Amino acid sequence: MAASTAETRDSPRTRLLESGYASDDDVDGGRDAREAREERGGAVSRRKTFAARTHSLYLGLELERADEEEECESLDFHDVDSHWARRSRGRFPRGWAKWIVAAVIGVIVGLIAFAIDVAVSALFRGRRALFELCRDRVHLALAVFAHIALGVVTAAFAGLLTVYMSPSAKGSGVHYVMAVLNGVHVPKAFDGLTLVVKSIGTIFAVGSGLMIGPEGPLVHIGAAIAMQFTHGGSFGMAELFRSDEDRSDFISAGVSAGLGAAFGAPIGGVLFSLEEASSFWRESTTQRALFSSTIATFVLSVCRAVMSGSAVKEHTAMKQPGLIALGEFDATYYLVEMPFFGALAGVCGVISGLITKLIVVLSEFAPIRNSHRFAQVVVVTAATLGAFYLAAAAGSCVKTSPDETTKWSEASIRLWCKPGEYADVGSILLANKQDVISWVLGAPANAHAAHALLVAFFVTLFGMVSAANLFVPAGLFMPTILWGGLLGRFTAILVERSLSPLGGEIKCNHHAYALVGSAAALAGTFRATVSVVIILLEGVGKSAFLFPLLTAVACSNFTRRMFGASLYVEQLRQAKIPFLHTKPPKSLDDTLCASDICSRDIVYFRTIEKVGVIEDALANTRHNGFPVCSSKSKRVLGVVLRKQLLVLLSRRAFVENLVHAPRAEDGLADESVLGGRTPDDVVSLRVAEYCKELSRVMRRYHNRGTDDDRHGRRATSSIIAMLGLTDVERERRCDLGVFMQLAPPTTRADASARAAWETFTRLSLRHLPVVADDDRGAVIGVITRIDLIVAAARRPSTHDGDGDDDDDDDGV
Repeated sequence: MAASTAETRDSPRTRLLESGYASDDDVDGGRDAREAREERGGAVSRRKTFAARTHSLYLGLELERADEEEECESLDFHDVDSHWARRSRGRFPRGWAKWIVAAVIGVIVGLIAFAIDVAVSALFRGRRALFELCRDRVHLALAVFAHIALGVVTAAFAGLLTVYMSPSAKGSGVHYVMAVLNGVHVPKAFDGLTLVVKSIGTIFAVGSGLMIGPEGPLVHIGAAIAMQFTHGGSFGMAELFRSDEDRSDFISAGVSAGLGAAFGAPIGGVLFSLEEASSFWRESTTQRALFSSTIATFVLSVCRAVMSGSAVKEHTAMKQPGLIALGEFDATYYLVEMPFFGALAGVCGVISGLITKLIVVLSEFAPIRNSHRFAQVVVVTAATLGAFYLAAAAGSCVKTSPDETTKWSEASIRLWCKPGEYADVGSILLANKQDVISWVLGAPANAHAAHALLVAFFVTLFGMVSAANLFVPAGLFMPTILWGGLLGRFTAILVERSLSPLGGEIKCNHHAYALVGSAAALAGTFRATVSVVIILLEGVGKSAFLFPLLTAVACSNFTRRMFGASLYVEQLRQAKIPFLHTKPPKSLDDTLCASDICSRDIVYFRTIEKVGVIEDALANTRHNGFPVCSSKSKRVLGVVLRKQLLVLLSRRAFVENLVHAPRAEDGLADESVLGGRTPDDVVSLRVAEYCKELSRVMRRYHNRGTDDDRHGRRATSSIIAMLGLTDVERERRCDLGVFMQLAPPTTRADASARAAWETFTRLSLRHLPVVADDDRGAVIGVITRIDLIVAAARRPSTHDGDGDDDDDDDGV
């Protein structure tokens, strides 16, 4: 044994891996079929189910602490700050690298947004050309059938990709982004395949004519692009961007770029990322997110300018910064109209709440089998497009004005009308929604009749609800803006007719009512405030609308509160994602203390711990973090992660292999053998370098390979058995003191549960040790994300919200 130890000291890099994994790649491959069978058959499931549907945000979640691949795993937003981590950090200027990556994210998002725009427009023009060809040369009935059939085929292709290749590409994906930025790992939601399916599927789903848009998917696409630059991504720069903190920064930038490109609103994109998607925010995130969003809108604008042939000699006219152009607006409105704006916004809030509830109810009946999901896409698309044509038949043929001939030619469709006319309802429902929104919001007052607006409004709601739960990439921003604008224009007509008997001819600014309706609809559906206002203000370029829009958002949110959570929060709940708001919910009992909600089933280590004790803890628990305490008082000295322990065992990084073993009579010391020494005091330079290498491996290991392998990187019993530890090795010791997280945040046992919640969320923690409220401060438990969710689910809330009544930020 002495000879073996000597060999180890002579060549620690090669000798410490004997009889275990030969490399980290073998560790990564440890989840084999035998382990899967063991987990299915022998693991004890500790499942905690909360199936009661109440008004609480945190009730209705089905939480699992079972040994399953789908269990929740949190992210580490903080690098381990240990003795050796401080010495092993690289000196590469990562700040500049982050700026470069932010710019590249913006460029890629802008190019993808441009590709989606061009492809969707081509699909709508192709379907329109097919309709006109069949109508003029064969028969109108065949034209309608061909138009619907081509739309069904297009949607079916998007459904085929989503159902059978990447189900995570379904819907907008914004709730997945919110989950990751809140600290929850979502497997397969941001990998390369999902990015490809989301991009291609968005083109065909939107181009099919369904009542959906590309704005939400662009947010998901931006986040997925950003993910490729972090650990496990296709452009993996693991040596530069290893941490979940880097992931958070890049995803926030990708979200800003995606929404900024969609609306041509870079500032609005940043505010959306801050207000809606991100739970934790830093000043550097603001700067890089704005930079990325600006680059994305600029690239999209340049591409559209070149595509439209607006280049004049060496100059290029930059007129279209986003996918949606809200049109030219008259900024005039009257003070007497403010009550009407408020009433319109209140109605929009009620409608938004009802629509959200209906979407949630219908989602409960979503098919489970892939074949049924695909069939649902085909049937619903055919029924929706058929309903659009039936509604178009209830409309009228309107003589084409010069504006419809030039400015809004893509939005006005002739259908069965005579030459020089267009179908009013049919144009709103069957044309490209990007062009229709510009037409509805920016057209003159006499462009749409009241009955056409009303019919289109109800059918738009029907189409939006029908498409919301389909297995295709689908955003609901665009239909929400559309139905809000339609209701706003209809309200303007009602106001004019109601006030006309008072004397004189009253002329309302239909642009203002349409814009207020759209803002109120967005605020009511997604519970956003500032970001909605800024996005629309950037779109119209009229700061005079600031006060009406703020009024609309406030009134809409006020009436919307009675219907519960926003659409995104409902989607988080449906996906069983344990999302934590920054403020504790009202369902969290005021009488609870930290000791009441913490997990008492804790395992802690000493700074110098036996290998056998560590092996037993890893094999028999699923904890990700373990407190490191003094042996006498159990005072918390640090926290060591499961991944760190697995690296120590796999590398045979035992005290006896690194330094001279302490005398047997000394026992297990409280103080770290290496922690109090400088690099010069270590036994040899090779050992010092080896410890630094261990620290680097610990930081890399958790983030290596594909992002979706994280659930497989847990030291379960079969992986521990594959390490091949001998009885002699189990008696050796590991020095945890030099690798543990130093001075972790803790909370006293008598601290209120609300205070513990705020500490956990505001510091973006993964583990919060709870210490006794006495002089010793011994550890008595650990609070994790699931513990907070369980505590919030114990008592139903009287109001679905987050925080106080006057400061409800449930609208994430």
